[in-house]
Amino acid sequence: MLTRIFEIFGAIVAWSGLAVQYAIMLRNPEFASSIAATLRFLGYFTILSNLLAAAILTVSAISPSAAIGRWFAGPSVRSAVALYLFVTAAVYHIILASQWNPEGWQLLADTILHTVTPALYLGLWLVSETRGSLSFRSIGAWLIFPIAFGVIAMMRGIATGFYPYFFLNVDELGLVTTIFNIAVLGAMFAAIGAGLVGADQKLGRIRRANGRKKT
Repeated sequence: MLTRIFEIFGAIVAWSGLAVQYAIMLRNPEFASSIAATLRFLGYFTILSNLLAAAILTVSAISPSAAIGRWFAGPSVRSAVALYLFVTAAVYHIILASQWNPEGWQLLADTILHTVTPALYLGLWLVSETRGSLSFRSIGAWLIFPIAFGVIAMMRGIATGFYPYFFLNVDELGLVTTIFNIAVLGAMFAAIGAGLVGADQKLGRIRRANGRKKT
């Protein structure tokens, strides 16, 4: 029951951050239409990872027994999103945050998307009852989404001139450097994913050991 309450709270927080950011972009005169604003909104890894988290938390809280609820409840699916949010938060705070100074509603959106939602989701991941069920074989599947995002974002940038992140900017960095950056990011996702699997297995052993002690 307590987990369900936190899932509901996490879903509300996640959707709130996304709604604030979307509203900011809809009001931005840079975009000629709501379609243009929406496409730009969906062009950020931060937004996509937060959307995945919001969807998982919402479905898990409202309809956990439905087919999609059971799929979202799978340890590998939940852990993949935990990985994406961890990297989202890490890249923002280590690399991107120092490059600008958001204020007002933008500061609120940034704080929720890059700090609050990742922290809430990772906290729920840590206390999951399925700890100890992950395999290192899952990491390859987890990498498909971020690598595909990097390649698509790079190609979109070449075609339109819009790059969501400076390390994907082919126009300024060149194709070789940009591909290298994507490879480095892929390696980072793999390393952190391995850390999550290792932590999951460790927590599973601790939980099983505690269970045996109680019996």
